[in-house]
Amino acid sequence: MGRAWANSSKTTIVGLHEYFDRTGFLIEAAWHVNPREARGLGGALRALEQRPFGPWMLGIVAAGLTCYGLYLIVLAWYRRVRL
Repeated sequence: MGRAWANSSKTTIVGLHEYFDRTGFLIEAAWHVNPREARGLGGALRALEQRPFGPWMLGIVAAGLTCYGLYLIVLAWYRRVRL
């Protein structure tokens, strides 16, 4: 029982560290953000397109989103919902 408790407490400490690390990153990003620079999805895709391999990256992003959409369709098709 002692080892299980030690492992779970280590996991909890690591989890809390990750949580506060990410929270700190979000707080710092929110502090330094300029709302006038916010672009939205269209702006992000335009910025990606202007990169050196932009059209290729847009193609990879489109393929990934298409695969994810197909995965969700298959998941929804075979999901069993019990009422």
